[in-house]
Amino acid sequence: MPQQTLAQSRVINPILTTHAQGYQRPGNVGQFLFPAVSVDAYAGQVLEFGKEAFRRYNTQRAPGTATKRITFGYAGKPYAIIPQALEAVVPNENRTDAAAVPGIDLATDAVDVVLDAMELAHEFACADIARAAANYDSDHKVALTGTARWNGGSTADPSKDIATAKNAIRESIGVRPNVVLLSAAAFAALEFNADIIERIKYTGRDALTTDI
Repeated sequence: MPQQTLAQSRVINPILTTHAQGYQRPGNVGQFLFPAVSVDAYAGQVLEFGKEAFRRYNTQRAPGTATKRITFGYAGKPYAIIPQALEAVVPNENRTDAAAVPGIDLATDAVDVVLDAMELAHEFACADIARAAANYDSDHKVALTGTARWNGGSTADPSKDIATAKNAIRESIGVRPNVVLLSAAAFAALEFNADIIERIKYTGRDALTTDI
């Protein structure tokens, strides 16, 4: 009999139970811009109140005269939930063998894969809404071009750009925004932006972090 190869000597290739390879993606962020709302029915209406409490009224009256009155109410805007579903097939034979040999729980993995896929679909839907320029009027969007771009532009001033955006929102709704969402590319641009580096050098930090 000829000399055996290493593969022939092993008969069955062992599995490293402490090491595995696979695809990973960063966490979803859509829920920070569009928080989920629990409802009891697939369709209904969202109650929306008016701006009566934000209007200025003449409340002065002479003694004994009639008190001025105001009216207020609310309207309903319809909503509808589109059912979505996804299945991952796990034959019993495969589940049994996977649990016996490599020690993998295919049933749990199937659930995780389905959840990840559905969450990714929701993430794309959120991204489509947030990144569509047509969803914003001219007072709530700006196109950074040329040297004004954050990634190395000589006139780039991210701090001023964000402050301007915050003030635009405050002028529209009366309160300042509390969430800013930066892509990986945008954050990388901030790390090497001259304006940001000039600001953080007084904090004793050598690198930009999300806390800063």
